[in-house]
Amino acid sequence: MDTAQSECCYSILVNGYPVFVSHLQKLAEEEPVKQAAKIRGYVKIMKSFKFFSCLLAFLDLLGPVARLSAFLQGDATNLMMAKTSVDTTRKLLKSAAKIHSEELTSLIHQAESAEENAVQFKGILLSDAKAGVAFVQTQKEHFASRITTALGKRFEKLSTDLILQTVQLLDVFVPTGRRMQFWK
Repeated sequence: MDTAQSECCYSILVNGYPVFVSHLQKLAEEEPVKQAAKIRGYVKIMKSFKFFSCLLAFLDLLGPVARLSAFLQGDATNLMMAKTSVDTTRKLLKSAAKIHSEELTSLIHQAESAEENAVQFKGILLSDAKAGVAFVQTQKEHFASRITTALGKRFEKLSTDLILQTVQLLDVFVPTGRRMQFWK
């Protein structure tokens, strides 16, 4: 599964979250005891603040990576644009680690201001909200760091390749209007 598909799956899970939870709860009532216990365990995990906030954090982080993936697979990609795109994506990931989407920000504010240890999202009560706030903030930075490191390792040749460095050097010294003539 590529990054764009993962982002789509996460998005579907977030948008259909109440439906998935209620379906699993109903399924737990209808299944035999052993399977019902397992399903109730899954529902308990899904209804935790940590699970859902991490799901939203992954959505925040997968956006830039999905766009990079789509761009690198495009027909108009060249080495210079690829290097710039990878560098930009790494910078976006570093900032995305600290900046949350509207949904995640709202959820964190609810948890911080809640008197109880639970908050609601689309009618579903999420447990352990207080512990989940610190967890998601540290984990999101950890996830972003790991993805950024992986991108750096995967595309490290773009920074050290002599041909690409030469192309960059030539691209800087050739006036913009003459670049097309230069490459013909």
